This record gives sequence, C-alpha cells and structure tokens, in this order.
Amino acid sequence: MERNIIEFKSDTEEQHLIRMGPLKKYASDTVNYIEARFNLSEIWHQFESLAAVWYVDNITKSSMIDENGATVIPQEVLTAPGILHMNLCASTVRNNVVVARVTSYPIDVLKLIKTKV
Repeated sequence: MERNIIEFKSDTEEQHLIRMGPLKKYASDTVNYIEARFNLSEIWHQFESLAAVWYVDNITKSSMIDENGATVIPQEVLTAPGILHMNLCASTVRNNVVVARVTSYPIDVLKLIKTKV
C-alpha cells in the first residue's frame, strides 16, 4: 500500500510552516496511510530531536520525524472530525534538562470527515 503524502516546508522566518498543496479531506479512522514530509531550513537540524505535534478536538499526539524528514500521522489524531493541526518541536536535552528548543507556529494539515466503521 502506498501512503498518501502531505508536504511541508519552512519559510524564511523558519518558525512558519507552509503546506505544499491544498487542504485535503480524509475519512476518519484512517490508519498508517497519511505521511507528512518536511523540507526544513538548517535551524531545525541543529537539535537532537525533531517531532511533529498533531492535534484535533481534545486529542494530541506527537511523532518523531526521521532523518529523511518524514513521519506517519498517528492514527489517534485521525479519529475525530474537524481540522487536524500540527506544529513542530525541536529540542536538545542535557542531563534531563531542555537546554534548547524551537517550535513552529501551528498549521492546518487536513480536514477529517467522520465515517461509520
């Protein structure tokens, strides 16, 4: 099965993300089907970890972005109808203390339509 891909890039202000393409509709309860890919400026690669934080309604879940700039959108946030939002969070931790962090502004990712399963 091929995944559906939604692409993002950081703009010149770096904390702003741009969705490459229109806001698409997806059926709720989709599992392991939608992948996000990121083309990010150098600032995001200076940290030890990079995660996408997804949220819709009262549901929040994060996923780690791999070395290729990709992550699968967690199924937990694909259950409620509405607009799925996301922001990035990059951080470096030393001795269990966050010593550096940058986050992006939120962006609308996709629109979920409730289905009967």
